[in-house]
Amino acid sequence: DEMLAQVASIGASASVAVETSWRPPPEETLWALARSDPSSFVKMLVDLDEHLAKAGKAYQGLVLHDYEGYFKAMYGVLATDYPAAEVTELFSR
Repeated sequence: DEMLAQVASIGASASVAVETSWRPPPEETLWALARSDPSSFVKMLVDLDEHLAKAGKAYQGLVLHDYEGYFKAMYGVLATDYPAAEVTELFSR
């Protein structure tokens, strides 16, 4: 909230990154939550987005960092481990 207030005070905007990689120390990433309880992780993202949106134009949305960690947390494998046909099927729905 404080960061977005400061951003708004100078007429700028910002996105908020959510770390999902398994590589950083546990206190710097939401990897464990995403991997162990994907539903709670997604609900937390929705709640966080709704809360931060109250900052108005200063808030430009959430950014998941990184896609590789997010994919591994949600599906249990790296995206590059999926056969191309299965990845195409996932995104064609």
